[in-house]
Amino acid sequence: LEDLLKIKAQFPEAKLVVGNTEIGVEVKFKHFLYPVLVNPTKVKEMIDVQEFEDSIYFGASVSLMDIDRILRSRIEKLPEHQTRFFQCAINMLHYFAGKQIRNVASLGGNIMTGSPIS
Repeated sequence: LEDLLKIKAQFPEAKLVVGNTEIGVEVKFKHFLYPVLVNPTKVKEMIDVQEFEDSIYFGASVSLMDIDRILRSRIEKLPEHQTRFFQCAINMLHYFAGKQIRNVASLGGNIMTGSPIS
């Protein structure tokens, strides 16, 4: 994470790219130019998942499919009344693009873009 912050300090206009689902559209169809792209998917803090008894922490670069997999694992282990939110999130993810996109799209990327189709 420290190295990523140094890169952002050196290149303040650099875009962080995980799945390229939004930036790819901007470059291809809106003709935006991004001379410096940084992929943070090897930054431990960005891909970290920490499971606690009452919550789960997902790093911003964790893919939507990984989130789906982890939530399903929790559902198998816990009583139904403790996993209702997890099931709702999984149901919502099912309608979010196709598996190919969910394999690369990240939670943080979707929050940051604020896209109305996300």
